[in-house]
Amino acid sequence: MAKETKSGQQHGYREPDITTGDASAYGIEGINNILGTNAESFDEELETAWRTELTTNFYNMAKSVAKYKGFYIARYEAGKKTIDTTTTEADYTSYKGQVTMSAAWVSKAWYGFYQRLRGTKSDTNSTMIWGCQYDQVMRFIGEETEIGHNDRGLAGSLKTSGAVPKDLMKNIYDLEGNYFEWTVEAQNTSKRIFRANAFDNIGSNHNYYSPNQINNYREPNFAGHTYGARATLYL
Repeated sequence: MAKETKSGQQHGYREPDITTGDASAYGIEGINNILGTNAESFDEELETAWRTELTTNFYNMAKSVAKYKGFYIARYEAGKKTIDTTTTEADYTSYKGQVTMSAAWVSKAWYGFYQRLRGTKSDTNSTMIWGCQYDQVMRFIGEETEIGHNDRGLAGSLKTSGAVPKDLMKNIYDLEGNYFEWTVEAQNTSKRIFRANAFDNIGSNHNYYSPNQINNYREPNFAGHTYGARATLYL
């Protein structure tokens, strides 16, 4: 958690916290969908409810990790096996060979991703990955996360999940060259952090950026087509 300035305004990387983007049209509608509310503006009541949602989610995850000494991360980016254009808000799945979830079929940008990955199933809780969890995954994988490659068959186009055998680190697929992955972590007053790397994001040396190099941010109402997400599970 970031410290507050004298004005009460928070800056820098932090979680859990709200952003100024939550007051946008995407934000209000997305938060209403997540919370089951019908607020017309980002008023004090909606702000409190949204902050409570994020804080409760974070601390439940943290308590579970402390108790069980870890968490589960999805092997594949969130997606669905086929795209049904008449059902754009289907729940996510995580299987090899599926179409990765993106702004092409998830509305409300970051808020839509958060809603789709938030849930409880079979005595576990799922959520969009937090920044601190992503950091732990990078530490778990180790040195390979610091190296960008040009020999993994990643370039050219988006692939279905797990389609590139060499884009695999500690049994986790598509960290280096499929989609950027939204996290719940906030940055400054208005942004959300994304990690991993997209298929069209290649350095000047023709190497892909390593997943631990990508730690960037955009407004949560940004609906870029190369942005996806990855789920984590905790007990």
